Amino acid sequence: MSERSLFSHPLIRSELLERRAYQESIAKECLRANTLVCLPTGLGKSVIAAFVAAERLLEYPNKKVVVLAPTRPLVLQHFNFFKKILKVEAESFAAVTGQIPPEKRASLWSKKIVFSTPQVFMNDLIAGRVDAGSVSLIVFDEAHRAVGEYAYTFIADRYSEEKGSLILGLTASPGTNLEEIEGICKNLWIKRVEARTPSSPDVRPYVKGIKVEWIKVPLPSIFYEIGGRLKAFVKEEVKRASSAGFLPSNQTIKVKDVLKAIERARGQGGADTRVKEAIVSLYGLIHGLKALELLETQELSSLNQYMEGLSKRAERKRTALRRRQYT
Repeated sequence: MSERSLFSHPLIRSELLERRAYQESIAKECLRANTLVCLPTGLGKSVIAAFVAAERLLEYPNKKVVVLAPTRPLVLQHFNFFKKILKVEAESFAAVTGQIPPEKRASLWSKKIVFSTPQVFMNDLIAGRVDAGSVSLIVFDEAHRAVGEYAYTFIADRYSEEKGSLILGLTASPGTNLEEIEGICKNLWIKRVEARTPSSPDVRPYVKGIKVEWIKVPLPSIFYEIGGRLKAFVKEEVKRASSAGFLPSNQTIKVKDVLKAIERARGQGGADTRVKEAIVSLYGLIHGLKALELLETQELSSLNQYMEGLSKRAERKRTALRRRQYT
């Protein structure tokens, strides 16, 4: 990129932003290689992401930018912020979430700036509704979730195979030790880390005093009851898929292992009853792992919303099947 200031970028509405030198400095570094940005909440990670997105849109006009966030409210928050800050036509933006039926999502992936949850993006990648090669930048918000059983890892693995790909991870909570941070970097193919604290010299002028008080709250017994049932379900589905030869039975299973197993199973064709049953178990396993993650990282209402969404999708499929049977 040129040496011009990102605050005067042709795709940025700079009049809406406070000019903070550290944001521009970090954004320019992010354009050089896959980067993890670690900034406390309130210091403008979204502004940095918007700078990087604007430059990638200018540099690769025939490709799109994808911004991923773990929940629908966060997806919509990013959608509204980028739409406000970027000088891009309103029709070039799209928010793609699980509330939109799969058959209607394909056209939305043709937009220039797409905001989505990792589960939806991952599913549409696997189904071929979106091409990873058409993406010039993927922003992973809440990047610390790229550990263990999470779709971020699968997406990063797939996208990193594309020529000219660029990954930007954002987090306020990278971890408490070097091992945790290295784990995020490995899973997201991160090459460099840009970190600031409120006491950093270039950040301090913009930070007012903050007092933090930690309060430990005991979990209600219902959390443990639901968690026990979900873990039992996951264990049973792993056993079924393992017996069919699609998963190892002697190691911890992660989402990316399940997704690769689904691709192998699909590659064997759908005529074999054993393969069909294995695919059903594998998809059930993904939903079980996701439900566990929601229980352990968010509130019960998020888990309830997810389960209700699965129920509605299943009912729509049953209805469509009945209609085909009687036509």
